[in-house]
Amino acid sequence: MNAEHPVSARLKLALNELPDCTGLVVALSGGLDSTVLLHALSGLAEARSIGLRACHVDHGLNSDSAAWAQHNAGFCESLGVGFSAVRVEVPESPLGVEGEARVRRYQALRSELLVGEILITAHHADDQAETVLARLARAAGSSALQGILALTPWPPGFLWRPLLPLPRATLEDYARAHTLSWLDDPMNNRDDLERGFLRQRVLPALTERWPDFAVQAARRESRRPAMKHETPLASATSLRGSLGKTESRR
Repeated sequence: MNAEHPVSARLKLALNELPDCTGLVVALSGGLDSTVLLHALSGLAEARSIGLRACHVDHGLNSDSAAWAQHNAGFCESLGVGFSAVRVEVPESPLGVEGEARVRRYQALRSELLVGEILITAHHADDQAETVLARLARAAGSSALQGILALTPWPPGFLWRPLLPLPRATLEDYARAHTLSWLDDPMNNRDDLERGFLRQRVLPALTERWPDFAVQAARRESRRPAMKHETPLASATSLRGSLGKTESRR
């Protein structure tokens, strides 16, 4: 009998710790991370019994974005999972294209969430490390070392990131094991944007020196209690100051 993959094992464990809810909604970009998340959840009877669907946000920032939405719709159909897509506009903003897209994305996802549903994102340990590094770089005061929380109230439901303890390499292994196909957004590799710079240049250097850097960052945050003001929309909106000015000069 084949051993259960760490991604599936992690999700099965995390599902048992969820508060009562009316449904699970995966934020599906179509990239490797969210593709793995949805595929793994769709294979768990525990998730199916709660009710599982996916929502895709089309930012319109790439000429292929309509094709990406179609790809995600087909993927959900193959899994027997409900699918919806929302198109948003990303105007010029002091926050920069990356930050403004994030604000608009969470606004759209929240508008799609029904009362009592849980929005699930595919953030993992590497994302956690990037978040801590980004806040340190911005000299974010007392919040500099605050990363991503696994579960937060997010009216009308909750926001859940069950894969935070796992490094991206584990998700890549799952994708290979299940021969999944996914989309690659060129914006993720642009090192003139904050996240791309951290992902392409900074985090690899830190991981080379300290191989468990990302996992340790995620483990530290898993033990931190939530602060009342912490929601993705609030934190993104609060960056319209110094970060936006810095990005607009690039």
